[in-house]
Amino acid sequence: RLSSTTSGGTVSVTDGSTLQLWNNAALESVVLVGDGTGAFQATANTGAGSLGPARLGNVTLGAGVNFTMLPGNQTKLEGTISDAGTIAITSANVSLPGSIALTASGAISIAGGWLVGGSLTNTDNTLDVISGYGSVAVDITNEAAGTIEANVAGEILSLAAFSSSGSVNRGVIDASNGSTVQLSGN
Repeated sequence: RLSSTTSGGTVSVTDGSTLQLWNNAALESVVLVGDGTGAFQATANTGAGSLGPARLGNVTLGAGVNFTMLPGNQTKLEGTISDAGTIAITSANVSLPGSIALTASGAISIAGGWLVGGSLTNTDNTLDVISGYGSVAVDITNEAAGTIEANVAGEILSLAAFSSSGSVNRGVIDASNGSTVQLSGN
């Protein structure tokens, strides 16, 4: 387990191995790479003895890399996130303390989690999909090539503006497979 800040360079997880961020650990200005068998995870860091949330700042996720925020976890995303892989939020709380710029053509998958605060912008019009169910309370700018999709039967993907600035959709907001997209103001 990593319990400090790792800055710069490349972090690689291969051959079924796992890298876990725990108790205020941070990855800043790094490139995450893998062979598809390894796992990057932010583990539960709430409750007694917790030193605070894990942080990802100015990080590049290589193609095929999955970074999973596990249940009970709190994670902060900061700066530019170049996501050619998948960021999976599984019953976790992910906060955006400021403005986040997404680049590359990856995905954010939400399974009962929260994505809250700040603003999220698909800056280069290539982010493929934000999908799943849970709550997204951020000011989103979804460019023309972007898709926000509720896709889990019987579940709700709630989209709410974080501030009076609101959200902008130039792409697609979709409900499929018997799911619901719920839009609300702040």
